[in-house]
Amino acid sequence: MTFLEAVNRVLRQEAILMGDDDDLTSFTNTQHAATSTLAQIAIQSELATLVSDGYIPFEEKTATVTLVTSTRTYSLASDFQTFQENFMERVDSGGVAVGERIFLYPGNESQLRKEFYLYRSNEGTPIHFYTTGGTAKTVGFSPVPNSDVNGYLYRYYYEGDVNVSLTTDTVPFVSTTEAQVFVRMAARHFKYLRSTPQIREGLFPQGIDSDPVILQSRATLMGLLNPISPARHYGKRY
Repeated sequence: MTFLEAVNRVLRQEAILMGDDDDLTSFTNTQHAATSTLAQIAIQSELATLVSDGYIPFEEKTATVTLVTSTRTYSLASDFQTFQENFMERVDSGGVAVGERIFLYPGNESQLRKEFYLYRSNEGTPIHFYTTGGTAKTVGFSPVPNSDVNGYLYRYYYEGDVNVSLTTDTVPFVSTTEAQVFVRMAARHFKYLRSTPQIREGLFPQGIDSDPVILQSRATLMGLLNPISPARHYGKRY
């Protein structure tokens, strides 16, 4: 399901588009422009919540870092969201693991700075990598790579950004059923955004995140995303 299809489904569920009304063909359509924008915000907000809770496995990706002599920090993939594993594994030029791993330092760069004050200058074979601050998502290596490891490739596993913004972007769910349940959540969020403060107090007394429709839909979606069917019985079966 594309982002545009999800927006149209939200508008249909909330009776903005009715009967023979044509679906929106782009986000620049002047008809229903305001409600289309609210539907987009609702979808993006619900996606952000699911991503922060670690529920969406749609964008599991890998990338590599190539070590360079005396170079401490390296850029991560442009769509990097978060690490899936606490290690990087060394691979050959064909992407085959060679059996060496370095592990994520148990703390950020600030903690490393407190414990190893020469971490920016000491060179050697890295045993840790760590997240760094700044405007770009980067990692540093400790010790700083020396000439012995120049050109080494290290693969990392990460969750890619699943944000949607273009009409053709795919809502990050594999099956149609998953996407439809998600849209039901987004439609409820859309209703919240369109409501006046007085209506919100009546329909959403505890806020949108505690809304029973949102919670039920989220539970249904989690069940659909679970690759293993939950046990329906407890104890021994004879």
